[in-house]
Amino acid sequence: MLLQLPSGAEFYLDGLVLETILLNLRAADLANVCLTCRALSQPAQAAARGAAQLLLTRLQTTRMREMERGSAIAQLLSWESVVGDNLVWLQAVEEAATIIVKDGQQYVQ
Repeated sequence: MLLQLPSGAEFYLDGLVLETILLNLRAADLANVCLTCRALSQPAQAAARGAAQLLLTRLQTTRMREMERGSAIAQLLSWESVVGDNLVWLQAVEEAATIIVKDGQQYVQ
């Protein structure tokens, strides 16, 4: 993708660089990318699908087909909310949780 800055300078972003940038954005930022540049809409949706899959892997869960509604960015936003809610919940009941360390990883029992 060839980009031109307001100063007139031009530079080229290849697919790998663009994908790396998009994969490091959150759902709200990906939505802004879609609104700002129509040409980046498809890559932003693909990045959202990849990011959601990584989140689901980290949560050790899978999506139910019938729950897949809306765009990939909307789904990512929902899963980001779930992750945030889980962190708040786990931090809120620390005294009620038992922490187990196994293979260098901490688990809540």
